[in-house]
Amino acid sequence: MPIDTGNTTAPAGAEERFRVAVGGTEGGLIDQHFGQAEEFLIYGVDTASARLLERRRIDAHAEDGEDRRATIIRMLKDCRTLLVAKVGAAPRQMLAEAGIEASDRYAGKPVDAALAELAATA
Repeated sequence: MPIDTGNTTAPAGAEERFRVAVGGTEGGLIDQHFGQAEEFLIYGVDTASARLLERRRIDAHAEDGEDRRATIIRMLKDCRTLLVAKVGAAPRQMLAEAGIEASDRYAGKPVDAALAELAATA
């Protein structure tokens, strides 16, 4: 699946199906733990590709006195899935209650391969 990191608009005829937040590096691996990530990469996934839409830094979204996990959940509310290297049971449950599926099954795998698999099974 092609990963387009330079174009934030969908190609003609493509319709974004869902958004995925990734704890990892652009063009790299899913290697960030939920509680240790400083930012998440947000991808728009359609039937043929995934596009990097933006980077969301936790410190840029934090509100005074807000729990770090609450900040992350709020800033990822438009994402259907979160891919990280590791996520505990409590944060996984909090994310699920917000409608976000947290997964560590792609830990250590390339971001583009994980996104391709998600798109094919969605």
